[in-house]
Amino acid sequence: MLVNGRVVVQAGRVLTIDEEAVGRRLAEAASCPRSAKEEAIIKAMDTLKARVTAYYEGWTRKVDVDPYFMINSRTDGLKI
Repeated sequence: MLVNGRVVVQAGRVLTIDEEAVGRRLAEAASCPRSAKEEAIIKAMDTLKARVTAYYEGWTRKVDVDPYFMINSRTDGLKI
């Protein structure tokens, strides 16, 4: 594969980076315990996911989907 006239992939191997070195660094990073900051981010994302899932749970029972794109129209599509 050529990029800007330069061969960057040949026989399925990327020539512009050391794939084995990248693999080693990834394996090393994955084996380290998470920091307190990383744990806090994961907890926040889990909380956000739960709230978004709960918000959208059963939305098709709350919205008139006939025609399907009603929710994109000028009306709100909410069932009364």
